Amino acid sequence: MEGVEVCAPELDLPCETSDVNGGWTLAGLPLDTDVLISATAEDSVKTLFPQHTSMDWYGWYKVMVPQNILETHADRLDVDLDRAVRKALGAQ
Repeated sequence: MEGVEVCAPELDLPCETSDVNGGWTLAGLPLDTDVLISATAEDSVKTLFPQHTSMDWYGWYKVMVPQNILETHADRLDVDLDRAVRKALGAQ
């Protein structure tokens, strides 16, 4: 997906934006290290995922979930997204 902002929030690196083919590169990631990568795109759910930087076979492909799809599935399951997120984060 083009236009996804990709960041390593725990590292002091500039964010990058995915190209027309959905490809992106974060220059400066430490080798052979577990890192967190965030992906943000308009009308999509912000995503945070772990990645090990020595897994070159993994290809760094990630999937963005449109916000309306998340809400539709939550409605079908009778899930209150705000309450579910608070519970997942350990909040009341």
